[in-house]
Amino acid sequence: MIYAILIFMENGTLLADALFEKLQMDNVLIAGFATAMNQFSLKIFPGDDALEDIVFAKHHILFQKFKVQEKEIIVLNIHDKQEDHVFLKKINQEIFWEIKQKYSHAFLNSMVELNQFKGINDRIQAILNKEHRKEVLLK
Repeated sequence: MIYAILIFMENGTLLADALFEKLQMDNVLIAGFATAMNQFSLKIFPGDDALEDIVFAKHHILFQKFKVQEKEIIVLNIHDKQEDHVFLKKINQEIFWEIKQKYSHAFLNSMVELNQFKGINDRIQAILNKEHRKEVLLK
């Protein structure tokens, strides 16, 4: 099960959060934590790829970096440990393509305006529906 998908800039700015389960979390704090962990991993392992996965006892956090208009975004996927990472990466890739096709204009300015991402959660839900997933976006 996917619990949440967060999309944020490499600097920690949260662009979108799609929640599928009620979680006691502050999405801005999670984006900041993920950004800090990513930067930490790059400092410890220079030249390696960025952080990809954090494993907890029952949950995983999968990170994937993408570039849109020369700006890096991170798609973070919080899920239970039974999920197949290859499949989750496919979903994240589809989300990236959706952002690149429908929202790339938002990355043209030096400041990304969050109001330009209206409707992204509906697009994420459509991707999950297309993949025959059972997750339903919380409103």
